Amino acid sequence: MSNTKEVRMGDTYATNSLMQMTAAGKAISEGMFRKAITVYHQEHPEIFCDTTNTFRIADFGCADACNSLFIYEHLIELVREISPGKPIEILCSDLEKTNWQKLFENVSGLKQNYDNVFFSVAAGSFYTQIFASSSVDFAFCCTSIHWLSKAPCFIPTYTYHTFEEYPEIDAEKVELWRRSTSDDL
Repeated sequence: MSNTKEVRMGDTYATNSLMQMTAAGKAISEGMFRKAITVYHQEHPEIFCDTTNTFRIADFGCADACNSLFIYEHLIELVREISPGKPIEILCSDLEKTNWQKLFENVSGLKQNYDNVFFSVAAGSFYTQIFASSSVDFAFCCTSIHWLSKAPCFIPTYTYHTFEEYPEIDAEKVELWRRSTSDDL
């Protein structure tokens, strides 16, 4: 994605990000977040038992949170099923030029719907460490393939995709993309 495109999207991010919202909705409907929280709870029950410590959720690439609000709500509900009343902080992270004012407007309504839920922001590239070590309990990034440091190979006609949805993309190219993602991590 070029910088020109990013700037042009501006306040119309929501209208230009249907694929991101679709991917997030699919992750919820297929139970991906529920499974992840369940496994985390099984492996670290002490985190959920201690209601004095805050459960921190990081959203990498949050933009103005228009596509993340229903994920935040879903994650709050999942954590509260296990540990009612537990303080939750949602850490919103994106590039410095993000429309932070729009993010604050978008999350304000959600914050009013829940007690003991807090929001923080951190600007920066996720190619560098954004949050302190061991300070995040759960992190997600719905769609960031367009931010790989380099494209490992060219796939004509696709600018955004989940490989599972396109069986015509050969396995070798899929593996190149997966390795590139892994290298960036």
